[in-house]
Amino acid sequence: MLGTLWQWVQDPLPGTDLRIARGGSFLTGLANVRVTSRMTARGSLRSLEIGVRCAADRSSNDERSGGVASSDALYSVGNGVSVPTLLHKVDADYSEAGRAAGIKGVVVLKIVVDASGDVADPKVVEGLGSGLDEKAIEAVKRWKFKPAYRDGKPVAVLQTIEMSFVLQ
Repeated sequence: MLGTLWQWVQDPLPGTDLRIARGGSFLTGLANVRVTSRMTARGSLRSLEIGVRCAADRSSNDERSGGVASSDALYSVGNGVSVPTLLHKVDADYSEAGRAAGIKGVVVLKIVVDASGDVADPKVVEGLGSGLDEKAIEAVKRWKFKPAYRDGKPVAVLQTIEMSFVLQ
């Protein structure tokens, strides 16, 4: 997969605001298409040839824990992991600022549905601002799920939730 994009690495260059990218891109020629190729750039740089590659830390997965699922393993739905079932939903209230500004739309949240069916660690992926993001988080923390299961045991899964705000 080298050569499609320079890939941002996790850590900035120590003592600077520069970020490190590795691997070359389709614009740099074959000499730079290797893992050891590095370049530095400002973290806010946007370019057609710089991107990210999503990767997972599998250190808490079953294979690394002797075949026993770790209590803090986080799974994705599929491959033997069921979908959590929503049992109780609380709608988000409008914030005063959001209502006054007439804002409507969707707040997208990433949440963890833990092994007991509670919502943990909600994070805004796409927000609306004006206090609506916070209202969405307050509401989703009160949701209750039947947890996801893997091999007959409840497990924590990562989910994406969309919270709609519609003025009436």
